[in-house]
Amino acid sequence: MGKKIVIYGMGQHGVQIANVIIERQKELDIDVLGLCDKKNQNNIGRNTLFPHELERIDYDFIVITSKKWYTDIKNDLSNKYNIKPEKMMLYSSLEHLFDGSQFYCNICGSATNIFLSAGMKDGIFKAKNITGGGYRSKCVCPICGSSDRSRWLEYVLETETNVMEGNNTILHFAPEVEIEKKIKEKNANYYTADIVEGRADTIEDITCISYEDNTFDYIICNHVMEHIENEAKAFHELKRCIKNSGSIIFSVPICWDEPTYEDKTIILPAERLKNYGQEDHVRLYGYDLEQKMINYGFKVRKVAVNQQKYEELEKLSLIFNDTIWILGKET
Repeated sequence: MGKKIVIYGMGQHGVQIANVIIERQKELDIDVLGLCDKKNQNNIGRNTLFPHELERIDYDFIVITSKKWYTDIKNDLSNKYNIKPEKMMLYSSLEHLFDGSQFYCNICGSATNIFLSAGMKDGIFKAKNITGGGYRSKCVCPICGSSDRSRWLEYVLETETNVMEGNNTILHFAPEVEIEKKIKEKNANYYTADIVEGRADTIEDITCISYEDNTFDYIICNHVMEHIENEAKAFHELKRCIKNSGSIIFSVPICWDEPTYEDKTIILPAERLKNYGQEDHVRLYGYDLEQKMINYGFKVRKVAVNQQKYEELEKLSLIFNDTIWILGKET
C-alpha cells in the first residue's frame, strides 16, 4: 500500500495538479484519500474537505498545490489545525509526477507532460483577442511556476541580448521572480525596482527614476507601462537612464486590431477592468504602439514569436503573436 495523501488547495492550478495526481496515483504508489480547501469547492466534480475535517482522516501527508503560498498555507494549517509541519509537502516533491517530453521550460530546464492553464476566459481579453493576457490552456510550468510570458522574455534575453553573459548594469522593473534569480547569478550590478514596497530591491517610480543619466546597459520593463498614467514621462526616464549603447527590453498587453485606447475619465476599478482588462490598467495598447515609441525618440527593434522558427519554440508553448521590443536611443 502506497502513502496515503490528502491534496490541499483547489484553486485554478490546484484543481489541475490534483487531477494529474489522481490520474497517476497508481504509478506514483500513492493513495489519494481526498481533496481539501478552506473554501467550499462545489465546481470541481469531487467532494472537498474543510481543514477542520482532517483530524478524522488517517493520512501520511498533505500535498499542497500552491508553490506561491506554500509557506503561508503550512503555517496556517499548523497554527490553526495543529497539523505537524513534517506531515506537509509541496506537490513538486512527488517524484515523477510531471515526467514527460511534450513541453519544455527554458527557465527551470524541465521537460514535463503538462503546462497549467491560466488567465480569464471572458471579458475584454477574449472580446478583443488581446495578446499577453486572457485565458491560455497551456501557460504555467508546474515545476517553477513560470508563465508563457516569462518563457518568451527568457528566450529573447538569451537570443537577442547579452543580459545573461554577465558584466552588465541592469535595472529590472516589476521583476519576474524566476528570471530575477537567473540574472542575479550572472550580474553583480543587477537592481530590481517596483513602486510597491517589498516586491523588489528598491522602491522606484518609473516616472521619476532615482538613478543618474546613462547608468544602465539594460532596463527590463515587461508589462509595466499599461499601469502608468504619465506614459510620456516614463518613457523619457527610461531613455535618460540607459547608456548611449544601452537597450530597454519592453512589452505590454496589446490588441493588434485597434489603435491604443485611453480615456482619462475612466478611473473606477470596475470600469478599467471592463475597458482595459485589469482593474489597475490605465490604457489598452494597440497597433500604433511602435510608432508611439518612435515618436518618443527611440530606435525600435521588434522581436515576435511568429517570426521565429516554429520547431524551436513549439515545446515552450508561447503566445503566437507575443512581441517584445528592444528600444535604444536615437543618436
